[in-house]
Amino acid sequence: MRCNISIVMEYVKGFFSICGSILGFIWDILVWIFDFIWDLILILDLPWWGWLIVIVILSLIFGGGSGGSSKSNNNFKEPVVNEPTIKEPKIEEPVVKERVDYGYLIDMSAEELKYEFGEPEDIDSKVLKTKKKEVWKYFETRKGQYDLKIILENDIVVGYEQK
Repeated sequence: MRCNISIVMEYVKGFFSICGSILGFIWDILVWIFDFIWDLILILDLPWWGWLIVIVILSLIFGGGSGGSSKSNNNFKEPVVNEPTIKEPKIEEPVVKERVDYGYLIDMSAEELKYEFGEPEDIDSKVLKTKKKEVWKYFETRKGQYDLKIILENDIVVGYEQK
């Protein structure tokens, strides 16, 4: 499915139009509150301490009287989940280890093998008169024991041993 950029731009314009409408509405409310307070100041002509009383009363009415404290006035209690007292025994399923056929590795170069499995965890090397023989070991199960051993001769995979 191809995406038409004009359709995407219409959605983006609509999103920002809605955001602008919401921000405009909030701005209108703030201006209305400011105008109301300013008209109240002009009508009542109170001294500074009178305005202090008016501000405290308005903050108690509109602010809920919490004063921004960090205490939670939330009386909501989490429902209690009744767990059974008799626990059923867990039945563990036997772990079945899949045996993977690594036959596709035969005739692969050492570079390709590194790309496939990464660096080996251990390498046994033997240099003979006519060839270089290496055993690359992967997936160590215990110290010195590996699940996969790949045999290379002259940097070409010639066999593997899997446990």
